[in-house]
Amino acid sequence: MHQALEEERPRLLALPENAFGCDVVRTLHSGKTPYVRFDGNDYSIPHTLVTKPLTLVASDSLVRLLDGTREVARHTRCWDKGKTLECEEHLAALAAHKRHAHELRGRDRLRQSCPSADAFIAALASRNAHLAGHTSRLLKLLDSHGPEALEAALSTALSRGAIGAESVAHLLEHSRRQQHLPPVLSVSLPDDPRVRSARVQPHSLSDYDALLRKDSP
Repeated sequence: MHQALEEERPRLLALPENAFGCDVVRTLHSGKTPYVRFDGNDYSIPHTLVTKPLTLVASDSLVRLLDGTREVARHTRCWDKGKTLECEEHLAALAAHKRHAHELRGRDRLRQSCPSADAFIAALASRNAHLAGHTSRLLKLLDSHGPEALEAALSTALSRGAIGAESVAHLLEHSRRQQHLPPVLSVSLPDDPRVRSARVQPHSLSDYDALLRKDSP
C-alpha cells in the first residue's frame, strides 16, 4: 500500500498555498444582555454593542465577533453546552457603566428633591471632589432627614463655602439639636433593590389617637 502511494504521488495535485477557509461565518445580535449565543453557549461582547448586528467567525478553536471589520471579542471555542464564556474587559466595562448610571440617577434624585443640590454638586466638581462618595452620603441624609431639612443644610453650606457631605451632615445634626429632636438612627436594609428603592408615604396618626380617647373611661 505504501509503495503504491509513493508511485502515485508524482501524479497527485499539490495542496493549495492557502488553506481552504472552513470557519463558520454568521450574522447575529445579542438580546438585552451583552452576550451572543452560538452552538448552545453564550459568549460575552462589549455592552455598547448590545442588540447591534455582529459578524461571528468560528473556527474549531476560536470564536471571534466582528463589528464591521473590527474585532470586538475573541473567545476560545467551547464544545460543551450551556456554558458562558466571558472576557474580563467586558465585565469590567459593564460594571463601570452600571456604577456611573447609578451615580447619575442618584444626582438626579438629589436635584429633583433639593433646589440647591445642583449648585452644591457643581461646587463639589469644581473642587475635584469624589462625587460618588458625596452623592451616596447626601442620598442617605435625604432619606433620613427629608428634602426640606437637606435643602436648608445645602443652602447654608453653600453660603459658608463648606462644600462637602460631612459639612451638610453636621449642619443637619446641629439643627436637630437646636430643635431638641432625637438623633436620627440609621436603619440597615437588605441589598434587595425592591426594598431599598421603596418610598413609603407617611400618614397622620391622629385617627389612632381618636380611637384611644374613645376607648378610655
